[in-house]
Amino acid sequence: MALFPRIREQRPLLFGSSASFVINSVGSLTVGNPIRLVIPRQPRRLERLSVHINATIAAPTSTASYNALEGLIKEARLIVSDSAGQNRTMIKAGGPTLLSWHRRNVGQLGRFTQASFGSKTAATYDLFIPIHLRHPALSEIIGHRTSLPLDSAFIAADPILELDFGTWADCGLSAGNITINSAKVNLIYREVPSSIQYIPTEFISNDITWPSGGGKGTYDLPSNGYLGGALLENFTSATARGDALASTGSWKFRYGRSEVLDLYEKLIQEEDGWWIGDYPNDVAAVSVKNDLSQFYVDFLHDTPLGEAVSGGSMPNLYSDNSGDRIQLEGTNLNASALSKVSLYKFLDKNTAGLIGG
Repeated sequence: MALFPRIREQRPLLFGSSASFVINSVGSLTVGNPIRLVIPRQPRRLERLSVHINATIAAPTSTASYNALEGLIKEARLIVSDSAGQNRTMIKAGGPTLLSWHRRNVGQLGRFTQASFGSKTAATYDLFIPIHLRHPALSEIIGHRTSLPLDSAFIAADPILELDFGTWADCGLSAGNITINSAKVNLIYREVPSSIQYIPTEFISNDITWPSGGGKGTYDLPSNGYLGGALLENFTSATARGDALASTGSWKFRYGRSEVLDLYEKLIQEEDGWWIGDYPNDVAAVSVKNDLSQFYVDFLHDTPLGEAVSGGSMPNLYSDNSGDRIQLEGTNLNASALSKVSLYKFLDKNTAGLIGG
């Protein structure tokens, strides 16, 4: 049984005065970005957003790209004013990244999004992009502390969801029409008392351009918060997902003077597959549904089924922590390799609220 009642609300997205629009040329939309949704303050907490898009692809011509239909949400941003900052960006990530993080912290996608993911062919699709505010691997009562309180006692302005819709190229097409027949945002609230502590979080994507000649490269993670996890997506070029490392390469995480993790893509992808809906690569009908060359490093739990008993497993990235930083290092990088690292952080120097009841 859950501690607090769950409330659901549907909010339609409007594109100007219309409930639909058409993407009909490369780099050109019939509606301007971003599309905004204001979430009024109220005595509840916001646990999750889910963007539902019903879209039709007609007369498509495929081209090389990172993504397929899931690229429709090029970037989602949630802007909040809370104890961690005024008008700060709490969420900043594209649809493919949000789906990947969801799979690694919840498990499966639903039937409609499984059918949409990786798709470029002519048909009508339903695509759901989940945006988690409450960490889904934190259960009662701790998880509710990471939901966003909408009470004016906690936030100074109405939160705003901003969505940038992609173009043909973002969806793997060079010709055709993509018609957004309808779009709505499903909001999931909890009736959480104001006496429950709030621990602000963020989930932010960062793009990395590795040395053009390959070899070894390093990236310093931004120095704030406690690091709950890092999602790494890799690309072999500006248009293709793929391993950023040669077969003899490895990824290393260094914290201060210590090397804390040494791993390689196939190993961590195999372990990710223990918890998400992966498919064998030789089953052509479904293998396109695998998310390619990406993995999640979880500093919060050993498995998505774990409970919070200590914050000691998370690197402290606050700048007053003796100057320690966490650094991602890639060895034997392929030439022209790129990566996107998306970081989930707790923005509170006191992690006691993540422990116990």
